Amino acid sequence: MSRVTVAANPRGLYLLKGLGLVLLVMGVSHPVHAQSEPSPNGPATTEAAPQEISLRVKAKGTGIPIRRVEARLPGGKKIYGDKEGLLKLPPSAVVLKIELYKSGYEVMNLELSPSQGEQTVYLLPAAPSDSNEVVVRGEKPTEASRKTVTTEEAVRVAPGRDPAQIPRLLPGVQVNNFRTDIVIRGSPPNGSLYVIDDFQVPFIFHSFGNISVIPDQIVNDVAFSTGGFGPERGNVTGGVINLRTKNEIPERSKTEFRVNIPIFSTIYHEEPVNDGKDYVAVSARRSYLDVLLPPILKNAGNMELTVFPLFGDEHIFYVHPIENGVVKVIGAHVYDGVKLILNSDLSTTADGKAKFDIQRSFELLGVEWKKDLNQDWSVKVEPSLNHQSNSIDIVNNAIDIAATSVAVYAEAARKLGGKDRVYVGTELSYGKASVKVLAPEQNPSDPFYNPQSAPQKKVEQVSPFIAEALWVGGELNYGDLLVMPGLRAFRFSQLTQPGADPRVNWRYQINNMHSFKGALGQYSQTPEFSETSASFGNPALNYIESRHYVLGLETVWSDLWISDVQGFYKTIDKTVQSDPLVKLDNDGDSFSTGLEFFIRRNLTERIFGWFAYTYSINKAREQPTQLYHNSEYDQTHVLNVTGSYKYSALWTFGGRGLFRSGNTYNGVDYSVYNVNLNRYEPRQSFTTPLYNKREPVYYELNLYADREVLFDTWKLTWRFGIENLALKPQVQGVNYNYDYSKQEFVRSVPPVPYIEVRGIL
Repeated sequence: MSRVTVAANPRGLYLLKGLGLVLLVMGVSHPVHAQSEPSPNGPATTEAAPQEISLRVKAKGTGIPIRRVEARLPGGKKIYGDKEGLLKLPPSAVVLKIELYKSGYEVMNLELSPSQGEQTVYLLPAAPSDSNEVVVRGEKPTEASRKTVTTEEAVRVAPGRDPAQIPRLLPGVQVNNFRTDIVIRGSPPNGSLYVIDDFQVPFIFHSFGNISVIPDQIVNDVAFSTGGFGPERGNVTGGVINLRTKNEIPERSKTEFRVNIPIFSTIYHEEPVNDGKDYVAVSARRSYLDVLLPPILKNAGNMELTVFPLFGDEHIFYVHPIENGVVKVIGAHVYDGVKLILNSDLSTTADGKAKFDIQRSFELLGVEWKKDLNQDWSVKVEPSLNHQSNSIDIVNNAIDIAATSVAVYAEAARKLGGKDRVYVGTELSYGKASVKVLAPEQNPSDPFYNPQSAPQKKVEQVSPFIAEALWVGGELNYGDLLVMPGLRAFRFSQLTQPGADPRVNWRYQINNMHSFKGALGQYSQTPEFSETSASFGNPALNYIESRHYVLGLETVWSDLWISDVQGFYKTIDKTVQSDPLVKLDNDGDSFSTGLEFFIRRNLTERIFGWFAYTYSINKAREQPTQLYHNSEYDQTHVLNVTGSYKYSALWTFGGRGLFRSGNTYNGVDYSVYNVNLNRYEPRQSFTTPLYNKREPVYYELNLYADREVLFDTWKLTWRFGIENLALKPQVQGVNYNYDYSKQEFVRSVPPVPYIEVRGIL
């Protein structure tokens, strides 16, 4: 099976309109019919004697044989097809009237002539059922703040149909339209952990295009914890996003092409191998705005300000089931960045252009070996090779940070009596990190110091590092009470002392409907490598420490409806701040508190969706003697409503709505003129707190309609949608004039219609 996808960016939609109308007409002009195919035994002959009639039944739109089709003959007799969709009907000398029936497909009535030999028919999918039988339920979490969404659910509501985007729509998350990363319960973006299975990666979102760094075809589900998680996760103060890959072997090969004009293209292929016992998948993705836009803008004479997003990834994925377990191999190369060119007086180049290049990348090669040794013991071992780099080039100044490591994640679990369970694990990482900086040499004694004319100085530091962790946890049942204690001990070679984080989760089943749950614990994070460097930071820094307190009530109202209400309080102590004497110190701290409401309608054949609301207060300060001020990430109200309705077998409608408080920002009290730099610089009064201003509230509505067009052996899925739907463009930032005497809001683009085409051949 091959899948071809063409997605049209709003700026290039007109290129697809003509093609869309033609294909749509073609698709609906093919009614269901019985199609004659030559018999493998040669041309049929016309005889008066009864002849056997063979019928091959396939699914319309894919051409996949339908197993065990029921043929109902006159007189009430029933005959069933084989696993290849082949029906052998009784010999007949006259036209035979039959009815084909298969659950999930429309009933088909046929009149078959014995002179036609073997025939092929295609069954249409049936309209979705109104029975409200739940197709997929979210995994019932044991941790207080974990939610799980399957890929089948995610493709119905996620931005870009990408499962990794689901956390943006859940409670406890603050999002910014200019950022692809997320803020979880007030923690900064680098305070959260991104995991593919158990392999840690530095980021999972590309900076453009609403896509993640891993192909969605290999993702089974997304497990998202906003806090209070177990001891197996460390070096994190925020939340955990875990993209868990599939174990199942596909029955047949599949190739998918996706072309998004003019942003990126993707190719994906999966193939069962080793006689269908294993499977391998490969994928590649590349953006091309950095190739297409420069010559276009140059010819148009518009190079005053140009931004080129650049991203791509390549993957290989291999699955080999073993007895009572599985072996998986994943390899990935991911790169992401932005190139920006503008006319600027900061430039030292002859053409007067200033360049801002930001690049990041990582490579991963990991193996997962997981096996149930017997009824009591299970083991998981995951070694990996990792490399990551970050590069910033700003007006002839550069910062390059890179790290290469070998890591091992291992866990052993043992079942005790009843439902009790205990597990131990370790996480080891050995590697080398480097920091390179090219910047103007500082001269504090020069009152006329000008960084533009100062000589450049290059500083480099390379250091080996060791990160080690050992944890133990359990699941202990006392009647209706489940207690999950845990302890994580850890050491990072760049810091002077080890640490330990105790944690506990609990869940009490009040009755069949209600569960009372909670969590508390400590969560530590090491500072960035550059922050503990002797050349650029402070080797005497300590661990950043966060404490999570969570209480919640989970209610299962019916098979269709569940709700989850949680209150949380979180502190983050010893945050890293600038210091004029020692460069950096651990004097900062912050806290976040709030309420979260989540109402979910489980997936049925027709309807799926949820309501998610978060009320939170986020405060921070840089020194213990200061008063708390609004955090950079404070969004008091965040409301997400998302849903999908399958109207018929061919039509699906859906949408997402977002309402949130405006972002905080630093107001400008006055400005001063810097003679050396020949420009005005903003200033705040000493009594003015940071992030004392807030943008207006932000809201948007995104709507779409999917239309499937079925041919005999392939199909097209058209998505017609509109994004950023609002009464007026929404505020996304603040801009000032040259001397900061006037400000204006930067607003979003107007509503953007789009068309996307996906084809399965």
